[in-house]
Amino acid sequence: MKNILIFLSLFYIVTYAQPATRVPLLSEINIVPTDSAYLAYYSYRIPSNSFVFVKDGKDYSANYRITIEVSDTASTFVDRRIDEKKIYTANFDETTSIKTFNEGVFQFKLHEGKYIFTTIVADLNSHHEYKLKPKEVAIQNITGKIFLKPIIINSSDNGYSGKFRLTNFAGDVPFSEEEYNFVFPCTDTSVTDILVEVISNSDTVYQNKLSDSFTSRLFFQDKNGSVIVSNGGQAKITKNFLLKGLSSKLPEGKLTVILSDPAKQVSLQKFDMKVEWFNKPVSLMNPEDAIKFLEVIDKRSVVNELLSGNRDDYEKKLFNYWKKLDPTPNSQFNPLMEEYYERVDYALKHFYTLTRKRREIITDRSKVYIKYGEPSEIERAYNQYGKSIETWIYKKPSMKFNFLDTDGTGNFILVKNNE
Repeated sequence: MKNILIFLSLFYIVTYAQPATRVPLLSEINIVPTDSAYLAYYSYRIPSNSFVFVKDGKDYSANYRITIEVSDTASTFVDRRIDEKKIYTANFDETTSIKTFNEGVFQFKLHEGKYIFTTIVADLNSHHEYKLKPKEVAIQNITGKIFLKPIIINSSDNGYSGKFRLTNFAGDVPFSEEEYNFVFPCTDTSVTDILVEVISNSDTVYQNKLSDSFTSRLFFQDKNGSVIVSNGGQAKITKNFLLKGLSSKLPEGKLTVILSDPAKQVSLQKFDMKVEWFNKPVSLMNPEDAIKFLEVIDKRSVVNELLSGNRDDYEKKLFNYWKKLDPTPNSQFNPLMEEYYERVDYALKHFYTLTRKRREIITDRSKVYIKYGEPSEIERAYNQYGKSIETWIYKKPSMKFNFLDTDGTGNFILVKNNE
């Protein structure tokens, strides 16, 4: 991908010569029936940058405790689960990453009724404790409702041989270049096929009969830091219809899934979901700002054209701009667009001056970083006048950029380059 951006930057040159909230835990609750009660599986996912890591020998380690307490709507205590985990990594970058996660799952045996799930996460290195917003869950008799809540799983089994890895993004479909599958658990195992209609932002994007399925007792377990859906446990047997190859076609936004009887054309159940871009670059949140950041690689006249007209059209114009450069045109997600704005985020955070707010200016170092990414080497020195000099060296392709901080405010001006 880095080579694609370098090519894109060189093309334009030749032609036209966060802070995230602490512990943003994602959780979902899947309910499956047994002969005498219901199993509530509470699964969670926490990004690594939520915790304080300390040096632990050659590695870095974080230590946390997660507590899930279940009560009824009258605040009467029902059950509690506690788990402590220690995370190790040899890579310092993973300690601040929003793309590496820690996962787990708890099982509760409950009867019909309404319940409140309260989650408390304690960072045992920093001794900070975070209480998350409680979740209310209604467990109702499944009579007349033959489908359980859809389950989103990774498209590959990740080596788990017939078992599925739960996507585990709060029950939503991640907007991503990865493919995810839908599982529709049906409590009536005699059903042979179903009609699936998927509505994305008011547009029907899929409507077809589905017969691909497998039968199992749905069982959720923590295995090697992932939540795995397999066959086992006490759950009743369900027939699970599997829908593949759709998630990459879905844009961000609201998602409605309607499951029907294909013979009678009668709607059986409807589920409201979302397609969400988790860890979306901050610089992409506002379409107007995102368009302005294109001045780094495109002519001002092009940017002005994109900014003309109605503000409500900015997002669509931006999408169309990047779609022409999309290395994966058959999917909605554009990895080149993501990488570009991740670089913008990094540049705005790290390459700003002391005299101006970081989001008010794209500095020379920012422009080079956005075009070419992280340099292979950075050399720092002082000239005969005591001014700071920073040299960025790229090896593939071979390039060198010299920056000079003329006034000591961190405003490094590009004084020489050999692109």
